[in-house]
Amino acid sequence: MLFLELLGIAYLIVAILTFSIIFSVINNKVFRGLFVFLGLLMPVIFLYSAVRSLFSSKPMPRCNQELVGIEDEIEAERVRIFGGEKTAPSFGCRWEAAYNKYLEQLLERAATTSQKIAATTSQKIAHYSAAAAGRI
Repeated sequence: MLFLELLGIAYLIVAILTFSIIFSVINNKVFRGLFVFLGLLMPVIFLYSAVRSLFSSKPMPRCNQELVGIEDEIEAERVRIFGGEKTAPSFGCRWEAAYNKYLEQLLERAATTSQKIAATTSQKIAHYSAAAAGRI
């Protein structure tokens, strides 16, 4: 509840600032109304986009072996300049492992979906076959 109250207060502050800046700078009523509308709409769009990006899944970028090699070179240069040890596992290894796990999950979801589609399709084919046999 506190979050919603803070969000409401922040939105009120944005609205007050939007009104005060727009009314002091823009004299044309049409443009003023347009900018007030956009100024009040932008926080809503921002919140919607932020929440949507938190809960939507995006495809993972493909593991590029050239970038993995470059990252290993950068890590070796960092060790040479600053000392210390290389990070274990390296960025490339973690990226490759994460990408392989992503592919496994994707294949598992595809197999599950395929099984569901096959089951539904076979049921419908059996239903239509029985209906066709009854009509003939």
